[in-house]
Amino acid sequence: MMRFIHIFLVFVICNSSLYGEENRFSVHKTQQVRENDSQEKKAEFYARKAKLDSALGLMDSAFVARKAFMDLNDSINNSKLFQRIGEMQTRFDVDKKNQEIKLLNKDKVLADEKMQKQTLVARIVTGALIVFSLLLVLLLRIVLAKRRANNILIKQKAELDEKRKQLALKNEKIGESIRYARKIQEAVLPPALFLPQEVKENFTLSSAKDTLSGDFYWRYRSEEDLFIAIVDCTGHGVPGAMMSMLGYDMLEYAVKEKGTREPQKILEEMNAYIIEKLFKNNTEGAKDGMDLTLCRLNLKTREILFSGAKNNLMVVSSGKFKEYEVDKYSIGYRKGMNYHQDRIILSSNDMVYLSTDGFPDQKGGPDGKKFGSSRFKALLTEVAGLSATLQCQRLEQELKAWKGGNGQRDDILVTGFRCV
Repeated sequence: MMRFIHIFLVFVICNSSLYGEENRFSVHKTQQVRENDSQEKKAEFYARKAKLDSALGLMDSAFVARKAFMDLNDSINNSKLFQRIGEMQTRFDVDKKNQEIKLLNKDKVLADEKMQKQTLVARIVTGALIVFSLLLVLLLRIVLAKRRANNILIKQKAELDEKRKQLALKNEKIGESIRYARKIQEAVLPPALFLPQEVKENFTLSSAKDTLSGDFYWRYRSEEDLFIAIVDCTGHGVPGAMMSMLGYDMLEYAVKEKGTREPQKILEEMNAYIIEKLFKNNTEGAKDGMDLTLCRLNLKTREILFSGAKNNLMVVSSGKFKEYEVDKYSIGYRKGMNYHQDRIILSSNDMVYLSTDGFPDQKGGPDGKKFGSSRFKALLTEVAGLSATLQCQRLEQELKAWKGGNGQRDDILVTGFRCV
């Protein structure tokens, strides 16, 4: 059995990656010598193996091989000694020969016990070496996998940092473009709704959701009439701003250049223009468009001729709120739209309000709900008796308190004026 274990050890060592080709060849040669029956050759095998293992740093295996060599060497010497004793025993009595045989049997039993112990030790050492090798391989694979993962993370982080820098640069360029577009928008649109002296008081509350706004106001003074419009373009930010510039140009063209006087006709011309320019292949229109209220105020008679698309006209007279409904279809909704117009006569000190839907739609309050049309109308009724300046301040305070920590939902535009 001991011989088999040593053969197995040499086989494992020969196939281990720790040996080079030259060492494998040397061990193979010693393995062929060891397989012979001669004890001298066995001793020579273990002597070579002890030197080889010692050179490779396998001290435990070298110790076992050295021990086996010494045991075999002792066994060879003992055999020679026993042979001489046997020659002498032939001269002794039969009783002495039997006694010597018993002693030899006892030595054999001890030798078998020793061999069994050596076999057990060899198995334990072999098992420990196998377990250690497996753990070493597993640890090496874990380390290599972790190193690869770290390299991937480092590479990804570098790529992410580079993309972040590029994105920051692009955002800066976009921000500069938007700020410049804001200057253009402010240059084209009036900074405040300035009205003639026949209009006793007026205010404008304007708050853009983003840098650019999709809500705008427009005015034009003729000899006897004052045109006022509040427009809410689809979207906000850049798209809304582009639509607002288009709407402003359409109002300027319809009233100043073409001389169209009727608010109803102006809205219909704007609707036809948007359908033609933006939705050539879609006769049904689209969701992109404008909601507005357009008024023509006669400064002498205080008569208002108005037409609108979704944005109603509101008047507070003698503490009573009155809302004049307009058409429910936006400019650009459908080709061939016919808008209607109404006529009202204002009394002295009546307060007229025009507003987009940004203020009523702002979310906030204790439950995060919209401000709502009912609450907005009640607020206008409450502040109508104040001066225009105080009205604007009060609306700003109510909006800020209601909004709280919530972000602004949409562009906000409210204007009011009072006739003499």
